[in-house]
Amino acid sequence: AECGNWEMAMALLDANFGETSMPWEPDPCDFNYALLAYNKAGLPERATELYRELLARGVWSPWLNPRKIDLHKMPAEAASIAVREALRAVAAEEEKMPQPKARQRRLDVVVGKGLRS
Repeated sequence: AECGNWEMAMALLDANFGETSMPWEPDPCDFNYALLAYNKAGLPERATELYRELLARGVWSPWLNPRKIDLHKMPAEAASIAVREALRAVAAEEEKMPQPKARQRRLDVVVGKGLRS
């Protein structure tokens, strides 16, 4: 979409996400751009909803294991959503644990260029 037409681009993505008749197959970069567009438009709640939907559909995931996420190659805005949602998920999982001492309260976040990090 041309500059200034992000509303049309987002409407197209929203209308066609998950449709088998889409004119193209969105890749993770398309969704990163969508997250950025929602944030720039002042719609962070919609960016978070899209992030959750992407995880649920298995489009991509930052999770390396239940206590570690990898933010390599994610724009800062998308990484911020990923960290916030990961903290929420870890806290929810720990609330299910019967003993407070069993709670680990730990989340590893991998950042950087990937050179021995």
